[in-house]
Amino acid sequence: MSVAGLPKNEANVLREHEGAVLAARFNGDGNYCLSCGKDRTIRLWNPHCGIHIKTYKSHGREVRDVHVTPNLRVMLNILAELRPSFCVRNKVRGQLDNSKLCSCGGDRQVFYWDVSTGRVIRKFRGHDSEVNAVKFNEYASVVVSGGYDCSLRAWDCRSHSTEPIQIIDTF
Repeated sequence: MSVAGLPKNEANVLREHEGAVLAARFNGDGNYCLSCGKDRTIRLWNPHCGIHIKTYKSHGREVRDVHVTPNLRVMLNILAELRPSFCVRNKVRGQLDNSKLCSCGGDRQVFYWDVSTGRVIRKFRGHDSEVNAVKFNEYASVVVSGGYDCSLRAWDCRSHSTEPIQIIDTF
């Protein structure tokens, strides 16, 4: 990787968290970012302007990871480049519009959020220890989480169930 295209100057400093920031993630097109941390919050930012947009609060302990649903436009452009016939033959399903996010943390739970209202849609429980990582699948219909209980769990965002649809714990 060449360093020629990397920024040389600091553009903005995003300061609102009270304590350590544990993760930061851009959305698919890079216009917004999410951060989470020891203060039990998730924060939505416009990093280009340095503006704090919204705070999400519901975790009982630190928030260790956060992920936002993919952007449909970006996904379709990538799919069209890789497999032009895919977009014609298949309907892309799920929340592919940056409208949902998932988070996890020290409270052993995975939270599924509505970005615009800031409300928790569902809390997925089942890990026996802190949860360290979350990620949506490419259709934003499933969230996968990984925890200190040495397990991966898959959660169905389309159903109303709070039970995992799959557990992988044989490592």
